[in-house]
Amino acid sequence: MSSPVSLTVALTDTLEAITTIIDQIAQTISANAGVIATVLIVGAVAYGVYKVGQRVLGGVGNWFRNFF
Repeated sequence: MSSPVSLTVALTDTLEAITTIIDQIAQTISANAGVIATVLIVGAVAYGVYKVGQRVLGGVGNWFRNFF
């Protein structure tokens, strides 16, 4: 029979696993920071163009509606 795992060992292993996961996530984000920033900026610009276009086309539609 094997001896039971102590609480200290279990908690230490769990903490090490969580630390490793967080470290890997941070490394992945830092390795792809340029791509992530580009996607965020392009998305913000696209959303801005959409909102401005929506406002302009709504105004043009109302302008034509007044003629007919």
